[in-house]
Amino acid sequence: MTVQVVAKDKKPHQVCVKIAKQFTRTVTLEKPLAGREVVDASDGQTLPEQ
Repeated sequence: MTVQVVAKDKKPHQVCVKIAKQFTRTVTLEKPLAGREVVDASDGQTLPEQ
C-alpha cells in the first residue's frame, strides 16, 4: 500500500509558512505491519517506529 500526503495552498502565490510547521497524522491500518518497513517514498529512507 502506498499513501501520499499532499498540501494544498489556501492562498496561492503568497508566502507560505507551512515549511516551518510540523504535521502529524495518525492512520488506522487494515492489518499489522508484521515486521515490514515503512519507507518515505520521496527519498527511500526507512522511517523509525514510534
